Amino acid sequence: MGELYLGLMSGTSRDGVEAVLFARLARARLHGEPGNARTATGARRSATPGGVYYRVRR
Repeated sequence: MGELYLGLMSGTSRDGVEAVLFARLARARLHGEPGNARTATGARRSATPGGVYYRVRR
């Protein structure tokens, strides 16, 4: 979250910071990496965020 704070302090818009955070969560999901900081959330284990759904074309 330090990066979020630095982004806002450097003049980056809140929408821009939000877009970067969502992109980082999406990347974590696609690579099977944890998307939570256990020390910050108090979670017992790491968790991969969200899901990926593909549209079936007919």
